[in-house]
Amino acid sequence: MAHALADLPKTSDALRRGQISYSKVRAITRVATAATEDRLLHLARQATAADLEPIVRAWRLCDRQHEGREDAKRRRNQGLSIYPDVDGMFVVRGLLTPEVGAVVRRAIEAASEQLYQEAKDAEPKNVEAALEETGGIRVSAETSRRIACDAGRVVMRHDAEGNVLDVGRKTRTIPPALRRALASRDQHCRFPGCEARRCDAHHVKHWADGGATKLDNLVLLCRRHHRAVHEEGFGLTLDAEGQPRFTQPGGAPLPAVPTAPAWTGVPLAPTDAKLAEDGIEIDSDTSIPNWDGERLDLPYVIGVAWRPGDSPGAEGTAGP
Repeated sequence: MAHALADLPKTSDALRRGQISYSKVRAITRVATAATEDRLLHLARQATAADLEPIVRAWRLCDRQHEGREDAKRRRNQGLSIYPDVDGMFVVRGLLTPEVGAVVRRAIEAASEQLYQEAKDAEPKNVEAALEETGGIRVSAETSRRIACDAGRVVMRHDAEGNVLDVGRKTRTIPPALRRALASRDQHCRFPGCEARRCDAHHVKHWADGGATKLDNLVLLCRRHHRAVHEEGFGLTLDAEGQPRFTQPGGAPLPAVPTAPAWTGVPLAPTDAKLAEDGIEIDSDTSIPNWDGERLDLPYVIGVAWRPGDSPGAEGTAGP
């Protein structure tokens, strides 16, 4: 609903002013677009929340049926022709449905990649020269260390001339059982104030520097704060009790996030002050709909308010 309101300014303002309820906004944002916002907002102001729900369901059904008819029309009009021109070039013309067009495009991309690989194989000397000029993608040492904190590794042995002598089996730097124990202990990212649960396992003393892959040398950090520790200058140590202590890039201690203060004043005082500042007055009658108690005539409402050109993806379609 919050994402939808970003594109529905009138609905957002009506909710802000208390003119329509949360339940009504939740209902109309399921189907509302910039083209239909005015009509749906008008319905929300006239109807109750209970009546608005079947209106929105019927509106969505009409949208889906209209989309089905449009899809059938596209299928009837689809076609594809490929023929050689007088100069030997092939001409491709056609109208394809979205799903078929996507498949054809992927097939062309795959064929293009295959032709490119065949061209590379046909000119090995040129390819080798190009690779020598490229040198691969470089990342910083700290980025490499961050990635290696919680990754798989394969040990390769080389002779003095750089020739590969042996390739070991792929292993995890942190075994699954230890990973589970770490997740059970830390629960979430240990950076102050962060409670993200999708985390990397960070070696406080990196294994490349001789640090052990043990529970008392590991801390959970989310990807954002893992990068902060490795590449943005934040420090991390463990105190005598094994608790993580963070420092800022300049070396100053990073304080733990304090408990949020409890509000002890009038419960809605901040809200009332903001409403007064914005000139919004809300009373017991603000959100009362203009409904006289009559029974909902759903076919009539949809027949008057819904239009074929309002269906999603129907931009440019003429309505009645």
